Amino acid sequence: VIKTIQAKSEITELNQPQIINCTGLGAASLFDDKELIPVSGQLCVLLPQEDIDYSYVAPAKQGSLYMFPRKDGIILGGTMDKGNWSTDPDPLVSKRILEGHANIAGKVVKS
Repeated sequence: VIKTIQAKSEITELNQPQIINCTGLGAASLFDDKELIPVSGQLCVLLPQEDIDYSYVAPAKQGSLYMFPRKDGIILGGTMDKGNWSTDPDPLVSKRILEGHANIAGKVVKS
């Protein structure tokens, strides 16, 4: 069951034996948590490729880069921006992620 919760009191009204909290940034207002610190992350998703059957995490200038293949696409990531409340994707971050992974793959990316 997927449900939008507007107030903390609605949680106790649920009949489910287990509740998974996926409120993300919404946890701050839902639970009146003034100490919540956002950590923004950004992903790029490539089309799925059957021959990519491995994952990696690699060091990078700004943290790390990671790749996880799935049936519905290849997830490329490598951001962690502490204190950033924005949920808008940043084209420069996408470019950095894609170029970083292209370098790992041994390809040259032209701007």
